[in-house]
Amino acid sequence: MQKHLSLNRFLIAFILILFSGLASNAQSIKGLYVDDFFNIISDYQKENKLLRYAEINDFNYLILYNTAKIHRQKYPLNTKMGTKVWAEFIKKAKSKYSIKKIGVVGEKAASFIPVIIYNNLVDQNPVKRIDVFNLEFEFWNKRLYNQQAYYCTTYLKKYGYDCTNAGAFKFYIKQLKEIQKIIGNSNIEIETYIGNPTDEQLAVISESTDRLLIHYYRKKTERIASYKLNRLLVLQQANPKLKIAPIFSSRENHSGLWLKNHKINQLSSLFFYQLKLIPEINLDSLNFDGVVWYRYSDMPKN
Repeated sequence: MQKHLSLNRFLIAFILILFSGLASNAQSIKGLYVDDFFNIISDYQKENKLLRYAEINDFNYLILYNTAKIHRQKYPLNTKMGTKVWAEFIKKAKSKYSIKKIGVVGEKAASFIPVIIYNNLVDQNPVKRIDVFNLEFEFWNKRLYNQQAYYCTTYLKKYGYDCTNAGAFKFYIKQLKEIQKIIGNSNIEIETYIGNPTDEQLAVISESTDRLLIHYYRKKTERIASYKLNRLLVLQQANPKLKIAPIFSSRENHSGLWLKNHKINQLSSLFFYQLKLIPEINLDSLNFDGVVWYRYSDMPKN
């Protein structure tokens, strides 16, 4: 019995290593959501700690939270002083720590207007510019769009939308369309993330973004690739060329406990291995562009 268990463990380890190599060769981004960036930017010790962590773990794309708050309260993106702080961090990340792209998160299109100004102030210099606009608006989340909830009071009522799933979705799509106008010809990528859209909503989203991040927030990993499989089935029919990437979560109620006994890359390897075994999935009709992890503060540090 012990021999069989050892053999099974060996085979699983071999499969994970094999698919880790295949996945890394086929994918262009390995992203990391960076929470609490408000307290990291301009603190050189915290900046360097983040960037060393990203480099050691092969992250080449950082998605930064708190952009609007930093712009309002600390380092305005549309001033020379603020631009200097942002540019120094981004230049360091790209030139010294192998970061290829910097993305910023916003909940509405207007949040990204100062970023356009910033990119122009640094003369669109690739080593200093911000590359991706990440729209985060959980239109499917009833706890956020219900009456008196955050989205309802902050956005939906203010702009004349119903505090319902339909109203939240209309607002969200409007923001994606507005971001397209804001970007113009600046070659900034539009990115957004989804959890539980309807099939019809997902088909609309697939035509409105450059890259779609799909959450796989699971505690058990045995069938993680099969989680809400309808999302991939819709995408392989609606828009096979759309760049997509799974998001894995390192929080304790998701994959955090799994990470205590496994390496970070093993989950993406397992995910793609499982996908290949699902008969309904045609990987030739899905354009995987990498993987993303949420979030920095919960990632294993050793």
